[in-house]
Amino acid sequence: MWNRRLAVRARSITPKNMSQYDDQITDEVEGLVRPIYDQIKIWAHGWLHIEKVVSAAEDLAKIEGVDPVLCKIAAYCHDLGRLEEEQKGLVEPTPASPSPHAGFGIRPTEEVLRKVGIIKEDAAKIIEAVEIHNLRKYEGNNEIALILQDADRTNGFGKMGILRLAVFNCEIPIDEPRNEEDIDREIEQVKEILKSDKVSRDRMVETLKHVFEWVDVLANTKSLKNYVQEDYRVNRRFLEEIEKY
Repeated sequence: MWNRRLAVRARSITPKNMSQYDDQITDEVEGLVRPIYDQIKIWAHGWLHIEKVVSAAEDLAKIEGVDPVLCKIAAYCHDLGRLEEEQKGLVEPTPASPSPHAGFGIRPTEEVLRKVGIIKEDAAKIIEAVEIHNLRKYEGNNEIALILQDADRTNGFGKMGILRLAVFNCEIPIDEPRNEEDIDREIEQVKEILKSDKVSRDRMVETLKHVFEWVDVLANTKSLKNYVQEDYRVNRRFLEEIEKY
């Protein structure tokens, strides 16, 4: 049975508050999912990624007029299946290849939603969002799924996005950056590796071109392009530079 606590959580929906759920529920979700993400070995899919996707999901949801609380919950849950994927040795770094983590994430997402009292209708939307978030293109009309897919893709842009692509898709061994100084130093480290490693360089070029399609071809919302425009330019400059090596 789905635990219904809307009598406690429900609030009137106004233009400034587009959710029937109190923001506090996202704190509960964070507390439930954080221990799972902390077990993931590949930092590109760890807590730093989740925080950035949650922030982007909230921002895009507010711009597009979609429930920001439900979108944040979907973002918190979207990569829960990464742990099982790692444990089963099924990690696939090629960006165009299908990954089983979305399917693996359904069961832990259902458990989280039951514990925090999301009603069944809303839970179904979040579960679908988690299940489809890594498809090349979602063709449905679930607004939470549309927001989540775009929000997840924002973290492929900018200096941090480049480092995530390097460590995961190109399998370049770099540590998780802790601050801007780390980020700048590791960007230069990646460049040096790409200068001498043609295989990794070719993979990075291919990966970046794939990532540009997320905005240029596959965006679900009109807001995505503007949201990532500065970081998009960072990726473009990086690509132009490494193509000269």
